[in-house]
Amino acid sequence: MNRDAEAINDLLAWLFQDPDQADGTPSGDNCSDSAEHQSSDSQGLKLDNLNRSVAEEQPTMQHNLSPNDSERSDDRSPEQSSLFNVGEIPAVQDRFHALLKRRLRNEIARKPPIFPWESEACNYDSELQDLAAANSAQNRAWAEHIQNRIPVPMSETLLTELMQRCQTLAQSSLQRGVQIVQAVESLFPGEGQTLNHLAGLVLTSPARSATLTSPTAAQSLPGFPAHYNAATPVQKMALSLLAAQEIIESLTLKLSNESPSKSCQWKTALGHLSIQAGFDARLQRLNIEAHLPCAGKLQLQGSGIETMAQRTSPGILNVELFEAEVDSIYSLDIELEQGDRSSLTFAIHVAGNG
Repeated sequence: MNRDAEAINDLLAWLFQDPDQADGTPSGDNCSDSAEHQSSDSQGLKLDNLNRSVAEEQPTMQHNLSPNDSERSDDRSPEQSSLFNVGEIPAVQDRFHALLKRRLRNEIARKPPIFPWESEACNYDSELQDLAAANSAQNRAWAEHIQNRIPVPMSETLLTELMQRCQTLAQSSLQRGVQIVQAVESLFPGEGQTLNHLAGLVLTSPARSATLTSPTAAQSLPGFPAHYNAATPVQKMALSLLAAQEIIESLTLKLSNESPSKSCQWKTALGHLSIQAGFDARLQRLNIEAHLPCAGKLQLQGSGIETMAQRTSPGILNVELFEAEVDSIYSLDIELEQGDRSSLTFAIHVAGNG
């Protein structure tokens, strides 16, 4: 019992101890006062916890007492009797758990735990930042194509952010107006009504005219900003919607019985990329042919099936899917493997009718 009481006292003394004091002994004029105070607290703590330890064994002891022992126990002083007055055990346990959690929290804050394979604590936030930077670099290789097809220049960061969102939205069956609004709505919080109104104007405007798609022609118009950053809030909304529309349309190839083949070209930082998509309704075959500017990989997937092809030099790659379903959307991921790997995901819409 004495060993148990000493162990409990040591544990509780550790719980009450200031974490900073665990690393060294205090120095200076207050050393003796602090030690005396700690000694007093420690003695009181030991007495309290000894009471608890003895109380837990009291029922067993009482069964073994003889009548004479019982009489002698009545002669104890009030101080001795208080050893057995421990109060409610659940309250003691709750207090102990609270002390233990506080102590462990302080220890973790002072010295964070590490994985078994680590020799020191690592900052994983920096790794997440590196991953975000890598994703931005991947999209940057494709951004030049869009930059040349929007009315005014946009920052590379904003453009790559829009491209990342539009790749996901192009895979959905949402209407185009909903897609472009969702692509930019996080950039303009609380402006949903204005964005919906502008989206209607963007979709009905002559988007393929030189006025909108040529930066030189657009900048010559009165009141038109020379750069996205110089635009008014409403102009920024309209320009963002235009950019989102251009990105999604550039990433989408829609095939049907009336238009069984489509092609597109992209000007990337690594060279020109051309894509030819075809659908044979009779054979239910979806075929993709791409001319890559460098080593790369194609991956076509959808409806629970996928196919992949790759090459280690510039040239043509083909992928095919059989049993392709009508009214389905297939994703075509194109990865260029020169320097930093850069990939872009296209949406292949297979429709029954035009």
